[in-house]
Amino acid sequence: MERAPGSPSCPIVAMETAWQLPLLGGTHEHLPMRQYIKAAETVDHLLLHYPFAASFWQRLGIQMEPDVAACNLLHLPKPENLPAAHFDTFVLLCCWHLWKRRNGIVFRQESLNLPQFLQNCKLDARAWSCRLPRQDMGVSDHWCNALSLAM
Repeated sequence: MERAPGSPSCPIVAMETAWQLPLLGGTHEHLPMRQYIKAAETVDHLLLHYPFAASFWQRLGIQMEPDVAACNLLHLPKPENLPAAHFDTFVLLCCWHLWKRRNGIVFRQESLNLPQFLQNCKLDARAWSCRLPRQDMGVSDHWCNALSLAM
């Protein structure tokens, strides 16, 4: 599948979420389901510092500073086992899944343990590879390998 120059290498819905990250730093008090969400749950907390998220990032070998904010997600330190090419897309994939997991917990009473979560990320990593430039499609193999090793 050929893509136009400058087109995104991740699904549009994930891009829209990523573009809004700097704007979403507050609490979720405006949501209708706020009774299920603690006021202290910010985007930073959900994507970076929540115990499940922190464990996920640690398993991937991504060291999270205690004061890192969601608006700096695209500047996370890259582990050596992942290629530099499209690392930002990999981070967005991971954040997208953390966000989806939290929505599943809040709205559908779902519960995914870390191995199940990593498997879901791996399936999407393979699917997202079709959005990468043809010469970079092998990058997703590295993503899938990193996710498998983290299981």
